[in-house]
Formats: sequence, structure tokens, C-alpha cells
Amino acid sequence: CFQNDSMTRVKVLWEREPGNEVAYMELDSGKDYVQPTFEGHWWIVRRLVDNEVLLRCSGRKSKCCYRIPNSIGYSSTPDQCAPTEITFHNSSAIPLAIFWEAPTGQRAKMASLEPSASIKLNSL
Repeated sequence: CFQNDSMTRVKVLWEREPGNEVAYMELDSGKDYVQPTFEGHWWIVRRLVDNEVLLRCSGRKSKCCYRIPNSIGYSSTPDQCAPTEITFHNSSAIPLAIFWEAPTGQRAKMASLEPSASIKLNSL
């Protein structure tokens, strides 16, 4: 479920893989829409006027409703996409790379990490 709490019309897109978005629905302000999905499928909500991302979230096992905010960013309520901060620490003697892997198997490099270094990244 997507609930448009923004002040503008938005479009709901399924992210088939990074950079490949498939349009599913346009949603007026104040309206909601139920979208069947699978756990791990990524969804993006963009403003129609400027294509700015208002929400990025992942399908879940249990039913939930994602509220589309007025401002860009993530929601802080439990039923919505809240980022989780993950700290990576490289305790090896060689540089490492951190990758994000899509459900399709496609990978995207997120960061490089030198020996003894740490980095914090957000994940949904």
C-alpha cells in the first residue's frame, strides 16, 4: 500500500534492477494505492513535477502501508521505510569493496574500504 501524504501527484515505480525503473501507477495527493509485491522487491516514488525521489522502499512479508512524505527522505515510523545504519570495518590487511546486490543478482559497488578503516552506510 502507498499513501500519498505529499502535496503533489507522484508516480510509483518498481526497480527491476538499479537504474531500470518500471512505472506502475500515478497517485494524486491524499490518495492511496494497494500494490501486490514480493519481499525484497524495491519500489521508488517520484514527484511528477521534477522526478525527485520522495520514497524508496522494499517489499515485505507482512502487509504494510508506506506513507509518501511531503519532503524528500525516509520516514521514521515503523510501517514505513526507515533506513538502518550498518557499520563496516575492514580488519584485513588488504583493501576491500562493499557491494549491494539486487534480487536479480546484479551488483553495484557502494564503497571501498582500506585496511583498518570503517564506514557507515544506510540500508533499508
